[in-house]
Amino acid sequence: MGKLFVLLLIVAGLTNMFADETKEQDFYLDIKLIDYEKSKDSNSQHHAVVVKNREVTYQYKYNGFPFPSDREKSNRYKLSDSQFREMIEQIKSIHINRSITELKKDKYIGHSVELSLILKLDGKTSESHITGMTSSFRHKDKLIRHKSYVDDVESLISDLSEPQE
Repeated sequence: MGKLFVLLLIVAGLTNMFADETKEQDFYLDIKLIDYEKSKDSNSQHHAVVVKNREVTYQYKYNGFPFPSDREKSNRYKLSDSQFREMIEQIKSIHINRSITELKKDKYIGHSVELSLILKLDGKTSESHITGMTSSFRHKDKLIRHKSYVDDVESLISDLSEPQE
């Protein structure tokens, strides 16, 4: 009886090990974020991040004033096991793994965003689409409600923009 129990524990452990590996292979993250300002100094920052099977592709492009020296950059690298686990934990802890749709007009002077996020994690797909103003001097009632979600996604983008040591 004891040998059967040990054998069952081993089989269960191997099953969990392969289940975790499948999660890593099925993981997918695609983020497109445009942060732009409408004003006399109008500008926009375009971020694109794709993570598939631990491979990270990051692209950045800046348009407008005041013309920074790093107008475009890109990175491509592979996440280590620990970096991949940390990214998954970050996604879960800041609750990016949920679907949100909020589409508001952004016709006023101020800062606005366009966010598109697709996340496949733990067998579930989350899709978020947020468009609208994040700050405005005169139209506080026109701001998006999910600014903290956008801020959390921006934080994740920042973390994935460069390979971590």
